[in-house]
Amino acid sequence: MMAQEIASVTGVVTDASGAVIPGVQITMVNTRTNVTYQAVSSATGTYSFARVLPGPGYKFSFSLKGFETLIVNDVYLGVRAHPPTRPCCAG
Repeated sequence: MMAQEIASVTGVVTDASGAVIPGVQITMVNTRTNVTYQAVSSATGTYSFARVLPGPGYKFSFSLKGFETLIVNDVYLGVRAHPPTRPCCAG
């Protein structure tokens, strides 16, 4: 029996000036399976999703009251990769 391969995503949410933004609601959807993951950015703007299936077809949305929602489509998650995702939100 082979072990299931997994991917992880870690990132920091910042504004246009590079300042971190805490409290951002991050939703990641595997559009192939419709499995949804949710996180909220920490006081240091960081977030993570662990133990997700690698592959194409992930959609991310970043939302916080007072900021425009950012949507990122067609994200590919590699095996054992920790792709940095540093979205920038506009006020």
